Amino acid sequence: MASGRKRGKRRGAALGAADSVARPTPTPARSSSNRSVGTVVVIPSTVAQNAFGRVFDRAMAGTDVAIAKHNVVRAVLVSVERYHELLRQHTVDLDALSSRFEQLYASMQRSDVQEATDRAFRATATEMGNAAVAHARRSRRSAGGARKRR
Repeated sequence: MASGRKRGKRRGAALGAADSVARPTPTPARSSSNRSVGTVVVIPSTVAQNAFGRVFDRAMAGTDVAIAKHNVVRAVLVSVERYHELLRQHTVDLDALSSRFEQLYASMQRSDVQEATDRAFRATATEMGNAAVAHARRSRRSAGGARKRR
């Protein structure tokens, strides 16, 4: 009986600790455009494992739940709505990419660009080195003396 009581206390204490860890103050997450995208809560993997129902409910309520193992976030639990939102944000506009590619390709087909490319492919290592040094010197001069030599 005494051992049963100890187990009960220990288990209750663990759940109490899980509750306090599973409910930290949410912090707003920022996207690369520096706008708020929702709230993210980081919890230890043991809490996710032992209290998955509560963690799942938080994710369903709109809170992104980051699960950390050894203080490193390893997974994120999000609602299906949030998942679809993220997918929509990251779809690539293939028409725009194709158009940009065609523009770049057309600009590379000019005769002066083709001649310069041919010269570059025929150049020796010494010629390439000299060209690189000359370009670096021109770049340094056009910077307007921003850097000083030591």
